[in-house]
Amino acid sequence: MWTFLVLDGMAHAEEWTDSWQGSRWHVLVEETLPAPVELAAEENLSFRTRGLQWEAVLACGEVTPIGRRTAEVDCRFEGVSLRATPRREMSREVDQQVLVTLVDRLLGARVRLGLKRDAGVSTVDLLDVAATTRRESDGREQLRRMVSDLVAPLQLARPPGAEAWQERNASLVRPPGQANSTGTSRVHHQIVEHDGQVLVESSGTGAFTSPFVSWEWRMGEHVPQTTAESVVVGKRQVPSMGAAAFVDVVDRDERMVPSYAPGPLTPSDQLFQAELTSVAVLGPDGWPSERVWAMVAHPAASSLGTLDGTNVWYAGHVTRLAPATTPELGPTGLVAPPGVDIDGLPRWTPIDGR
Repeated sequence: MWTFLVLDGMAHAEEWTDSWQGSRWHVLVEETLPAPVELAAEENLSFRTRGLQWEAVLACGEVTPIGRRTAEVDCRFEGVSLRATPRREMSREVDQQVLVTLVDRLLGARVRLGLKRDAGVSTVDLLDVAATTRRESDGREQLRRMVSDLVAPLQLARPPGAEAWQERNASLVRPPGQANSTGTSRVHHQIVEHDGQVLVESSGTGAFTSPFVSWEWRMGEHVPQTTAESVVVGKRQVPSMGAAAFVDVVDRDERMVPSYAPGPLTPSDQLFQAELTSVAVLGPDGWPSERVWAMVAHPAASSLGTLDGTNVWYAGHVTRLAPATTPELGPTGLVAPPGVDIDGLPRWTPIDGR
């Protein structure tokens, strides 16, 4: 959708950046992650999530050529809404505050995209976001990874003049939330005509690994085999008349934590096998004006533990907006995991159902 496909007689090499100049895009993305991702505010507030939905309007400005085949463009968010599954029932107010802070940081940031003539977006950088401390730097990097997931469908390499071609290591076949992990994949693309429209139909398979280092291991804590409703994540000290006393700290309403086999939780890798389907609509100028995609990945039999509930889902819908069009975005807030009802939280509604 945001990819750069050069069609013979429709787009000229010297004009390949014109489609980006002043362009505006409406993007919807949802993803369930192979491992929890920590969302952090600038203050000492954070929480981990395994499910994200977000919607944005991204407006791009003037394109700066770097060479004959490369360029850069700075874009800004006109609007952002972010929804995430919570970690703890007792900290929902804090989690909501974190989400609001993240939206504010994105609205104040510049997104610098590196472009290639025959492939689309090649790099993503996030500017104007504070990074003077280690915590701020880690937070900015996590935001950059989220934005990378948002713009990944803009990359679609195509040999000049080809009507059908193979793409290796596609940007959409990788673990979401881990922008630097591409895995290996092979995707077939085919240009077809349907009802007067020119489409690019894509499908393929691949595999990728996702580092599994449990939160409890990183925090120096050990968690035994658990159920999905209640998990001991550590201990806290409580007042006592005698020696120091400690009680278990329990996370509730955690419906996406798999039940691993007994024994120490050691750092390892999970291997996922993935399938991708995608359709892009090309506009009159030869550039994609709309794209939908869906990538689902299942853990391989050789992965650690039982891996119940760790399927990865990464899907989205991107549309190029007319100059005067401003879509209404959804709310920012917490949402229950897919297929789960939690008191006080709205249900997860798939983006294709909005």
